[in-house]
Amino acid sequence: RRAFDLGAGTLPPVGVRLLHAGETGLDRLDAALNTLATLAPKLKRDVLRACALTAGADREITTQEAELLRAIADTLGVPVPPLLPGQRLA
Repeated sequence: RRAFDLGAGTLPPVGVRLLHAGETGLDRLDAALNTLATLAPKLKRDVLRACALTAGADREITTQEAELLRAIADTLGVPVPPLLPGQRLA
């Protein structure tokens, strides 16, 4: 919850909420990414930054988290540099 709040707290107040496990799935993720892909470039960067802050809340990015962030960035059309093991987070 703390990680989610960290990332969500950087976004404009648009009603972002943490979903329960039963509310999630690939179909919902796909629909959300399709909606986010329509945002203006600055908002796309803001969303990706929020995702990165959430993933890095423990000051570590796992391989799975890095791959997910890059997939989200690619879907949104936001270029990101590679995340390397042991790389220090800003």
